[in-house]
Amino acid sequence: MYNFLKSKISVKIKANLKNLIKHSKTRSFKEFSFKESFLRHNSQYSENEAFNREFENHKIIDAHTEQKKGYLNIIYEQPNSVGYFLDNNRNISKLIDIGSGTGWFVNYVSKNHQEFKNIIAIEPSKFAIKIAQKIYKHDIKIEYKNGFADEELKQIDKDIYLITTFAVFLHLNYIYTKKVLKILNNSINKDSILIFNEPIAKSRYERFNLHYPRSKKFWIKNLKHFEVNFYNDNLIVARKIV
Repeated sequence: MYNFLKSKISVKIKANLKNLIKHSKTRSFKEFSFKESFLRHNSQYSENEAFNREFENHKIIDAHTEQKKGYLNIIYEQPNSVGYFLDNNRNISKLIDIGSGTGWFVNYVSKNHQEFKNIIAIEPSKFAIKIAQKIYKHDIKIEYKNGFADEELKQIDKDIYLITTFAVFLHLNYIYTKKVLKILNNSINKDSILIFNEPIAKSRYERFNLHYPRSKKFWIKNLKHFEVNFYNDNLIVARKIV
């Protein structure tokens, strides 16, 4: 009977089950803490060579962005990416970047898009913020918030914002991601825009194997006050409609 049932299971299902068991043995339970990724990145930013490393990375990102191509061109990857939105934006003057790291994106926006009068950079690593402030001159338009997204988003004035991420929710677990999205549903005004550069899971196996990518169904369900669109399996663009 066992062999008969086994023969009815497809090769693909068997392979997925095998991989699921394999990764369940190796995956750390520490990852279920939303602060685990922060602790890893924070230790990297605190290293002695971190400033030089980030400074050189920013120069390369600048060069790739200027050409609108290259593997570190993170804002012009596709027609709906945030760079093209910035080039055509005439209505939104406030930006929130969640997980701003060492500040390349917020400083790029401040320098190249004068229509943004207020820029909030949310970053839990104080070492990353220090690097950002060392690389770039003081900019009164940029307000660095040294804290976690759920704490800092509750403190913002309710207004119309462009809110961005670059592979941030990928590192946050299910419960914490839902918490942040719930705050966004309630704390920003209609016509705010979300542009999240986040991988979109296409299967249960991907949701498990690739850290914490979420499915389209997850994003639509948890951004219930937004019109949500997806592009190329790694970009979520949503407009608040309520």
